Amino acid sequence: MSRVAVILNVFTKTIARLEALAKRNRRRASVKSAKADVLDTQAQELLKEAETADKAASRLKGFLEEPV
Repeated sequence: MSRVAVILNVFTKTIARLEALAKRNRRRASVKSAKADVLDTQAQELLKEAETADKAASRLKGFLEEPV
């Protein structure tokens, strides 16, 4: 095998490895993005629950402070 053929073979294998690595990284990024979306949704739900609890506490405080 000539030197050129050996170099081309090495480059071809290197390119294939880099393409596989890029594919794996894209897949990982996609999974992490999906997980981030789920966490964002959960955070929004918790925020809504906190706001609801805050309103309820405020109403209860107002009720308790009313003169009898």
